[in-house]
Amino acid sequence: MEPKDFSGILTRGGTILGTARTPFKKMRKIEEDGVDKVKNMLETYKALNLDCLVCLGGAGTHKNANLLREEGLNVIGLPKQLTMISGAQMLLLAFIVRWILPQK
Repeated sequence: MEPKDFSGILTRGGTILGTARTPFKKMRKIEEDGVDKVKNMLETYKALNLDCLVCLGGAGTHKNANLLREEGLNVIGLPKQLTMISGAQMLLLAFIVRWILPQK
């Protein structure tokens, strides 16, 4: 993915994995549309050749992030209110953005 792929994502909301606004209790349920949401997320993660998924959100987002972690994906969870991030978490995020991501 390129930086241009993320343009406007904050104002768009939802997810680049295609399962926006699905409650945690329904993530593994295949509904009328026949879509296996977890399978789709795993396939999209791999198709995009992601190294890690950064999830910014509340309790529901982090429940789903943990579900994906349990499926073997690399996940970083951040609270939706950035004022709640500790100094150590901010340093880790800064390190990832400055040193790890540019090497990809």
